[in-house]
Amino acid sequence: MSKITEALCADEALKAQKLVRKLIAEHTSPWQQPDLQEYCRMRWTSRFLTAAEQNKKAMGASGRRAKKEPREALLRRFLSGHDFDVPLYDAPLKRVKTDVTFLFVPGMLNGMLPVRAFVPAMETVAAQTGIRFLRADVHPLAPPDANSVDIVRAIEEGIGLDSGGRLIPKVQRQPVAGKIVLMGYSKGMPDITAFLVNYPKLAERVVAVVSWAGANGGAYAADSAPTELLSMVEVSDHKQLQTLLHLVGMVPLAGNYKPLRRSEEARPGACFAALQTAAREAFWKAHSTTLDNLGIPFFTFAGCESPLSVPWFQLKDSLSLLTHSAENDMQLTRAQANVPLANRVEMPLLHGHHWDLSYPAFPMVWSGGSRKLSHPFPKSAALSAHVGLLADLGLW
Repeated sequence: MSKITEALCADEALKAQKLVRKLIAEHTSPWQQPDLQEYCRMRWTSRFLTAAEQNKKAMGASGRRAKKEPREALLRRFLSGHDFDVPLYDAPLKRVKTDVTFLFVPGMLNGMLPVRAFVPAMETVAAQTGIRFLRADVHPLAPPDANSVDIVRAIEEGIGLDSGGRLIPKVQRQPVAGKIVLMGYSKGMPDITAFLVNYPKLAERVVAVVSWAGANGGAYAADSAPTELLSMVEVSDHKQLQTLLHLVGMVPLAGNYKPLRRSEEARPGACFAALQTAAREAFWKAHSTTLDNLGIPFFTFAGCESPLSVPWFQLKDSLSLLTHSAENDMQLTRAQANVPLANRVEMPLLHGHHWDLSYPAFPMVWSGGSRKLSHPFPKSAALSAHVGLLADLGLW
């Protein structure tokens, strides 16, 4: 057992924190050190459980045991395959003074679905901590290189959505000053990695990347996408959108989606082609050295859920993924959510399907009759844990 782990287990969190910060400051490749990686997993889990205890929906989903042993019940319900004892208690996060901005990059179809990722969780954590959260206004159906421009606009001009998912009026936009933490969900991660490669000067301001069920290795569903979908060069009318949503297995949303903004920028064929596993393998082969040389830690999270617990209209994809790995979230395998970088820190495996990890509950009218869209995973607790861990590490 390392000195860092010994300090944590001895309830000496401040001592462990000092040891970790010293390691980061003095080591040439700190993120590759097993001691530091284990510290990150343990501290994130501890902070996650502390925050989740305050979440009534999460506690209710954890069963009767939650009343007597809340942390143990939460650990078993929302984290999969944990291999360490229930971590120590942490005091809830307080407001902090920092110039850091959490810049969130959402996934495909964002803005078209009935809800947005991390609403209201992001607004809640922003109010609790005082940290600025900004959502990049990336296009829901554009390829990564095109969306990387939207990330630049968010940083340089403040163009995007606020923590509550509302478009920021032009008069209220503020460029991002200071340090940046990038957080990508699903296809948001290919958008982020494209940005880091295409805009190295802005990448110098990034202190960490949080990959939340990110499609880093692509998606097998994209590999088997029909020619009709891959050949779509635009989406200009309601009929085309309906066809697209049917082709991607979003049958309940086909007649019930939200209007597509910036429809002239949609490139659905290129968007899905960029998520094919061969395309992602080619990207990493070409750019992994460049990304490693940035020295930015990539904290990677993946989800895992049984096909019995996913919406019926995603069951086919979930079952198909079992042929590749039992550890999948109905859209991505655990391996696909990881990054082939030396500076990655693989975080605890989450128990929840791809949408549960990020979206609030879908309204019944949008659910297609599925009861698997209540989404109890405590998103605010996860965001709170991100903020707390990065502060522990001294990254701002």
